[in-house]
Amino acid sequence: MAGVKKNKELNLLIALERGQRWKKGGRGAATFIIFVAVVAVAVVCFYMYMSNETSELTERRDIALAYVNNPEVQAQYDESLARQQEAKTAQARTEAIISAADAVDSYPDMSGSDMQNIFRIAGGKVNMSGITYDRTTGVFSFGARCQSATHVPIFIAALRASGVFSDVNYDGYAVGTYTAPGESHTTPDGAVIETQVTLTEYSFSVTCIVAVGGE
Repeated sequence: MAGVKKNKELNLLIALERGQRWKKGGRGAATFIIFVAVVAVAVVCFYMYMSNETSELTERRDIALAYVNNPEVQAQYDESLARQQEAKTAQARTEAIISAADAVDSYPDMSGSDMQNIFRIAGGKVNMSGITYDRTTGVFSFGARCQSATHVPIFIAALRASGVFSDVNYDGYAVGTYTAPGESHTTPDGAVIETQVTLTEYSFSVTCIVAVGGE
């Protein structure tokens, strides 16, 4: 009977130990399942957030492209750019006239009306800069720029026919390009679009001999 009692006690201890192990194993499995669930929820939330952000960026891009490609917007931009270029040309001509007139006021062989005639010939097509005049030699020289090659020979021919100079020389022109800032546009969603334009420029130097007493 003592042996049976000991066996029962032993079996109870074994069963108790197994029960404790099962509880520990069950807690570990539950912890792992909770961890996996939390990670899965986090991944799903991140995916939804990124999808929403991508959708908003795509929508903004489409709005911006539609605004830029709108024919009315493009026409307004072209017109504004042309007016801006005309204003810059007019301002440059005015500054050059004022500067040149101040420089030649004391020159006995070249009058202010002669300078006005030269700038009238240049018109809005040729920009003159770096004007110099040596009254002891009668040499009048300057640099010039324009945006069309055909304007160069026409301008030189007009100078020769003006009667202001006895001789007009130039050594041809150089072709170059430069980038000018365009206008900035704000799309309906608040995005700012900045543009640039590439222009071709023909530059050349002119050396003239002022006619003594006019021709």
